[in-house]
Amino acid sequence: MPADPSARPAAATQLQDLWLRLLLSPVLASLCQSSAAFWITAATVPLATGAFIEALSDTYRYMLASRNGRLVSLADELRALEHHHLLAATRYGGLTRTEICVDPVLASHLYLPPVSLGELFQNALKHNDVTRTHPLVLQVTLQEDLLIIANALRPRARPSPSIGMGCATSPSGYGCVLDGR
Repeated sequence: MPADPSARPAAATQLQDLWLRLLLSPVLASLCQSSAAFWITAATVPLATGAFIEALSDTYRYMLASRNGRLVSLADELRALEHHHLLAATRYGGLTRTEICVDPVLASHLYLPPVSLGELFQNALKHNDVTRTHPLVLQVTLQEDLLIIANALRPRARPSPSIGMGCATSPSGYGCVLDGR
């Protein structure tokens, strides 16, 4: 006799929720777009193929490794952001830049939800014009225990397709946590 579907084990529900979040992840969608842009461009422009594939692999591995954790170190997130930046630089023809002004030692003692910086970076790319005259510059700074992510606001003439969820789907508590506080 089949088991009552309402009595489905919590682990199965959690696994289904995880796959749904992974499939709907804006970061994963961006990885797919970056990959497509790379393979289209690679046929006509010589690129650092190995570096791109390594950054794509590292980004995906990081997403998988951190998917079950509530918090990761800011140092790990900054390394992941650099991989996202390499992918975006390929996708946008080098018209993106990151300026990170965070003490690496301090960053290893600060924590935030996984993939936070990647999602914020993708959000900035999605909602801003990225042109030769106005490349996207994402600034990451730390003022005491407050993490500040900033970029110039240059809204696209035609907004990108969106389901309107925005930051509402991001984990609450984007604040950094210093030494477990």
